[in-house]
Amino acid sequence: MDATYTRNLTVTGDTNVTVEMQELVSVEGTLEDFDGNVSANSTIYASSNTTGPDRSFFAERTDDKGRFRVEGLEAQEDYTLAAAQELDTDSPFPETEPRTCSSSTG
Repeated sequence: MDATYTRNLTVTGDTNVTVEMQELVSVEGTLEDFDGNVSANSTIYASSNTTGPDRSFFAERTDDKGRFRVEGLEAQEDYTLAAAQELDTDSPFPETEPRTCSSSTG
């Protein structure tokens, strides 16, 4: 997985800077409805269970076979996954049906 994170830092004078790197992981799978049919073009949401400004959110779409991959998750963090399935694909504002499950990457 190639992931890039950029943050500008101004250092003045003789200053030591410590950069801590964290292991990133991904979660992948296939989204199915209650009848076992793949759920194409749905949205998978991942949010960290951390509160406050360190909380992170991710969103990815499933492909035409219901497959998804969410990348860039911190390995030691717990996440909640949710899915929204489009019920009316002809509408410019499709209704969604939320599904929620919990997952732990740590």
